[in-house]
Amino acid sequence: MKYFILLLLPWIAGGCAFILARLQWSEPLIYPWPLLAALVVHVIAIAWIGWRRLSLREVAEKMSPSVIAMAVFGASFLLIENTIIRWIVTFLFAGLSVLTLKLYFLLCYDRQRYPVNALSHVNLALVPLIMFFLGWVLDGLAVFIRLPWWIAVCVSAVIVATIYVVTSHPTAERMHRIRWTILGAFIGVQIGVLTQVLPGGMMVQGALAALLVAAPLRVRRYAYQPVPPTRVAWGEACMGVTMFLAILLLSRWA
Repeated sequence: MKYFILLLLPWIAGGCAFILARLQWSEPLIYPWPLLAALVVHVIAIAWIGWRRLSLREVAEKMSPSVIAMAVFGASFLLIENTIIRWIVTFLFAGLSVLTLKLYFLLCYDRQRYPVNALSHVNLALVPLIMFFLGWVLDGLAVFIRLPWWIAVCVSAVIVATIYVVTSHPTAERMHRIRWTILGAFIGVQIGVLTQVLPGGMMVQGALAALLVAAPLRVRRYAYQPVPPTRVAWGEACMGVTMFLAILLLSRWA
């Protein structure tokens, strides 16, 4: 019976997240309680599924990016007015809970069906998405509610540092993790400052934040075997530079 409940738990948590997100849209004055409730359900599901199955460190590495992502998506609810974008963010908010909890359940209870490094790959894929919404939200809050600059800097530094350390390679040594945590905090500070002083729109801030955080993570990948081919490295480098220049040169500036 317990196994059956745990099997359904990802769908229950995702369904709760979807219903509570729709409630938030219909009753905006009760923000952020429905979204906090959905996040609490997600955390409880993580604790229940992983109880006595994984160490606390493994749980944090595997599932903290999903918690951060849902929190950042929840913060974006304050600034979204377009109906289509509302539906997109709602499905991201609920779908992320289902996907990560389902993979987490397979990791804990049915490893034969668990795709190799699936949660690690999902977490890395979440990084640019998290940072896009974080940059977007911090810039919007700075404009519309005059968010104090130091809050934006601290939040950005903590989130980026956390992302960098939990996405470290499983074989990474302690000093390697410490260095990347410090680097993440430094990059987070720069992003927080940019959202306060850069005269660009919310989309520009989000795109720059995603690029500035994702690029070092991709470079870090070349330190481990199997190393991607040289032509892939050159292609990714050219693509990154092109995206950066396109953001700077084609965006509207205040």
